[in-house]
Amino acid sequence: MRKYTWYPYVDFNRTWDEYRDGFGDLNFHGNFWLGNEKLFLVTTHRNMKFNIQMTTLGTFKQHFYGTFQVSNESSGYQVSFQSNYPNTLEDGLHYLNNCMEYQRDMLFTTIDRDNDLNSGGNCAQIHLSGWWYNDCGGCNPTGKLQPKSETHQSSDPTYMSVPVPGDWAADTMQLILENM
Repeated sequence: MRKYTWYPYVDFNRTWDEYRDGFGDLNFHGNFWLGNEKLFLVTTHRNMKFNIQMTTLGTFKQHFYGTFQVSNESSGYQVSFQSNYPNTLEDGLHYLNNCMEYQRDMLFTTIDRDNDLNSGGNCAQIHLSGWWYNDCGGCNPTGKLQPKSETHQSSDPTYMSVPVPGDWAADTMQLILENM
């Protein structure tokens, strides 16, 4: 997944089928979601690490998750991972807090398929984006990017949110799969 403020806007408020198949512009200069079925196929047969990267006010931040795996569609694209994968840039300047702390073993939720644990409604409908939501907290990297004029994360649940020191809003967000 890639979201940059300077690339053409792609709405991540999508259905189950759209998240399954993927959407957006997969070219070099596009925002996109690869597709949950592709994530399942890639992570099932390889030992993968998952890297959440963002820039905020020109500063690069990241957090790694090892042994990242997504189950098949009949299992709700359940996500599993090792959150204590060594994060090499824990110098305070480049370290992104553990965004996925409450998402482990969660099923994927979209606006038309509520698989989260929130008794107050569908987290994807609240956040206007699909994700492995638990109780609507933790992180929302598929949410809308805030306007560049807003430098701190908004309390509006439709905006992208990740736990970052200083509570700065993201300029860019990438979710990257790599071989371990």
